[in-house]
This record gives sequence, structure tokens and C-alpha cells, in this order.
Amino acid sequence: MIRIDKVRRIGDETGQQLLRVRNSHISKRDGLFTRLAPIKVLNEENNKWVIRNVRGSGIKAYSKSEAGLDYDAFAALGVPYSAKAYKPNISLKRATMIDLLIWLWREPNPGAQLGFKISIVSLVLAIISMFF
Repeated sequence: MIRIDKVRRIGDETGQQLLRVRNSHISKRDGLFTRLAPIKVLNEENNKWVIRNVRGSGIKAYSKSEAGLDYDAFAALGVPYSAKAYKPNISLKRATMIDLLIWLWREPNPGAQLGFKISIVSLVLAIISMFF
């Protein structure tokens, strides 16, 4: 788990649901996260959370306690998008399977949410049809 003291805006990648962190946090061997792994971003002040896919910092350098989020994540977490002096109380950790299922069930994107709900209903109907 990583604590974040500063959050940057990544405006050019809106809609991709990315989390940018320092490149040293991303590694197959000794890093905390693997590239494009689902990460739970938790705002500990109000217990709001989102799931984002993690990537390295790209061109811009990030410190160890700094992360980059898109506008939709700022809004979902309740973090002010324009306040530069805001000190967030955010933590990052790997998302569990339960976290992913809950997130997909209440996904803000209606297309993804509908697809997930249809697949769950289909799974339940398939299991029921095996017994009747």
C-alpha cells in the first residue's frame, strides 16, 4: 500500500481510467504493482474509492508519494480538481476480486455496467438451466 500526498491531473488521457505513479513502483520483480494492474484508489477522508489501471509516469517525473489521476477519478473521489494546495489523504493498493466486482456493478460508464450486469444474469441463468 502506498500513501499519496500529492495528486496531479492527467488531462490528455481522459476516459482511459489510468493511474500514473513513479516508475519505480511498477516492476515485475521488486515493484509494488505490475503494469496495467487494477488498483484501488481510496480517499480516506470520505471513504470513496475508484478502480484505475496503473502505469508508469511516462514523460513527467513523479515523486514516491505522488500520483496522476484523470478528471473522472477526481470527481468520484471528491478531490477538488483545481485546488493546487489541497493535501489529499489517498492510499493505493491492489484491487481484490471483490473490489473489481463491486466496481463493475456500480461502474459510472453505462455501457460497461450494463454489459457486466447482463453477464451476471446470464451466468445465473446458465447455472439454473444445468439443474432443470
